[in-house]
Amino acid sequence: MGVVLGVGLLNKLSVGALGVGIAAALVLTPLRSDLGTRSPWLAVGLVLALVAPHVLWQLRNHWPTVEFVRNAARLKNVTLGPVGFLLAQVHDFGPLNALLWVSGLVWQTFGADGKFRALAVVFVASFLVFMNGKAYYLAPAMLVPLAAGPVLVERLLARHTGALMRPVMLGVMLLAAAVPLPIVVPRLSPSALIPT
Repeated sequence: MGVVLGVGLLNKLSVGALGVGIAAALVLTPLRSDLGTRSPWLAVGLVLALVAPHVLWQLRNHWPTVEFVRNAARLKNVTLGPVGFLLAQVHDFGPLNALLWVSGLVWQTFGADGKFRALAVVFVASFLVFMNGKAYYLAPAMLVPLAAGPVLVERLLARHTGALMRPVMLGVMLLAAAVPLPIVVPRLSPSALIPT
């Protein structure tokens, strides 16, 4: 984990959101017992060792990345706030998928005997870190609750519905996938997609 985070930070500083999420999960869930072992501390040491040359370069050059981030926030990025950022996720991933990832996040947080609560904490921490950035920054973190939602739906369908509900759900999923298909699978020319 230390190598992944350290090398990731050298590539893109936003990987730090993953680190913040993992740290929050370690503190806020039963995983905190791992803090009594040497593994998380070795990971932190590896991150610091890998990132130290970059930090020294930043220091010697008057923190150009900090200046870049400030200018981007001031001149380029739109601050959406928590509600706007959440609505952007619903817009970007689609309303049907929002039902899936929100239910997946709730299930990760309160269901499954708490086995996946740490993943929910990582997602929420990433949301809080990125909510003043661009909406698509959260996309990699979104994959976890988006995968958990269908697991919950499948479990609920297996317990509480008859045989008719599965084909209905499959039809809804196919319809939801068909709507953005012309855009995400480039089979039509741009002129055919854009009204004139």
